[in-house]
Amino acid sequence: SGIPSHRLMFNLGDGDMAKWAPIIRRRFPEAILAVNPTDRLGDKKNSGPLQPWQVQRMIAHAQAGGEPVTFVVRYDRLTPEAIKALSAHGTVSVWTDTGRGGVDDVDALTADLRAQGVNGVIDLRPSRSVGETVVDVADAAKNKIRDVIGKIF
Repeated sequence: SGIPSHRLMFNLGDGDMAKWAPIIRRRFPEAILAVNPTDRLGDKKNSGPLQPWQVQRMIAHAQAGGEPVTFVVRYDRLTPEAIKALSAHGTVSVWTDTGRGGVDDVDALTADLRAQGVNGVIDLRPSRSVGETVVDVADAAKNKIRDVIGKIF
């Protein structure tokens, strides 16, 4: 497409990072690798605030893939310890999962995250109204019904 590699970001999950990072780095040497946390590693499992094993796994992916990197974490999973450890190896970027609710005061949370050391992209979304949530649930149900009907016929 002719886009310079320094303008690209590849956001990969844990398993895909190990597989694709070397290929991406060869083809697009200046692209940003966006490293996400894993929720499972061997017998370890966590979907809450990042634990040290998750942070170390992210850092290992970043070191294996090479710079530039950013660590992409849902904002409510970050801890001060994680921010400190990750930011020593790349930028820390955060986002909101609107499926889990949004943020009531985006500006205040953005300022707080910056003060804690988040130095990458901050993509926070405001909380959604009950009406918007109902529409999303109805759309998801409609799509699921279409899928089931499509499999039957």
